[in-house]
Amino acid sequence: MSNLKLKVTPQSFEAAKSALGDKSRRTIGHNTELIHNADGIYALYHGNKIVRYTEDGVYASWAGWTSTTTATRLNMLAPARFNIKNFTSQIDGKDVDSSGWHKVA
Repeated sequence: MSNLKLKVTPQSFEAAKSALGDKSRRTIGHNTELIHNADGIYALYHGNKIVRYTEDGVYASWAGWTSTTTATRLNMLAPARFNIKNFTSQIDGKDVDSSGWHKVA
């Protein structure tokens, strides 16, 4: 399997919940997993929480890593467009704090 491919690419709480099935944790790709806890369902990349799926919406964070691989994972796992411009993290073309959480759906 390529490091860039994921077994599932949920874009909502319902899709993430379905992907987990009856498990609380599932590996979905290289250094990428879904975990379910009291706060919702998280997508982790290299152990960093980068997407949080809740019944109230989807939130994304670069987890402080302004990298193309993090942007690639975010683009697969959240319903927004993530990119880097001039060494700055962007969501849907707007500069954002790479350490903060941002509601994307």
